Amino acid sequence: MSTLTEQTTQGFTAPVAVTVESYEPLVTDDDKLRAAGHNPKDFEIETHVSVTRKADGKYTYKFRMRTRGISLPTLMAMSKERVKPPLKQATGYKRAVVIALADLQLGKVGGRGGTEEALARIERFLQKLLKRLRRRKPTLILLLDVGDGLEGFEAGGNPMGTNDLSLPQQLDAYAAVLYRWVCELARISPVIVAIVPSNHAAWRNGKQTLGNPSDDFGIHVHRQVQRAVEAHGLPVTWVYPDGDYEETLTIDVYGTIVGLMHGHQVGPGPTAAVDFWQKQTFGEQPLAAADVVVMGHYHHFWALDVSERRSMFCAPTLDNGSDWFRLKGGRETKPGLLVLEIDENGLNEEEIAVLRDDFTLAA
Repeated sequence: MSTLTEQTTQGFTAPVAVTVESYEPLVTDDDKLRAAGHNPKDFEIETHVSVTRKADGKYTYKFRMRTRGISLPTLMAMSKERVKPPLKQATGYKRAVVIALADLQLGKVGGRGGTEEALARIERFLQKLLKRLRRRKPTLILLLDVGDGLEGFEAGGNPMGTNDLSLPQQLDAYAAVLYRWVCELARISPVIVAIVPSNHAAWRNGKQTLGNPSDDFGIHVHRQVQRAVEAHGLPVTWVYPDGDYEETLTIDVYGTIVGLMHGHQVGPGPTAAVDFWQKQTFGEQPLAAADVVVMGHYHHFWALDVSERRSMFCAPTLDNGSDWFRLKGGRETKPGLLVLEIDENGLNEEEIAVLRDDFTLAA
């Protein structure tokens, strides 16, 4: 017999107090969980087990259990592993591949699943990307982290009761994914990694943003991964917004200026985004000089020729879906990875690609 004597509401890791009574001794934790009516594959005991025995011979076990956390590789463990040597580098020409890693929102649970499904999807996209890169043989890779790498707990959608990772676990998962991607890309060519602040990764108290734009969990994760990557001497450099109050940045790629923003600064649709870009000129913001701007936030792909030499892209998401938007607006976005190419002549429009993953929305 088991009795649940306490239930908290702080998400999937919340402990539950359990009392189990049995005439037979329960030796292992798995035995105790089964006696409580729970599968040991799904739950774990998090505290010392208190055991008493009554006069009639019945044992009473008291403990606290919680949902078993998903086993995630930590950044520290991964950084101690031997890094694979680089492949033969391309020479004789200049070709940069630009990759927009957008809106992973790790920890989020949606119609496409939870963290386990998200990590599997991200790995599938990485393998598709690596096949493309081996074929295209770039001399430089620009990995643009468009932001929202973690779901957080105080952004829109009130995710506190639906996330399947705590905030520390989200940071750990995000770091592990980023570290793996950077190490794999660095085998093919030198890599430049860029990150900008975003709304889900912001430091918040409820709906209020705290600190300044650089107080961002995404930027924090990148700095930790940067230290681990640099310890291995890999050909990777990081670019961050200039100063604590900038939310955008630009990078010169073979003479083409690539700009990066998350997108939460603007309303939906290309028109609002282009208007925002135009207004950067008067304030002499970084994007004023950009030839190509990449953003995310809205989870779906669009591309726009802004002028004869300027283009703007909204990168698709890799997340688990936005069910509240689907139910409210009747639309759903497909996971995707935006890949561009830039050479000495500028943006190669013939090599604009959106890698896709086979997916069917669960009923």
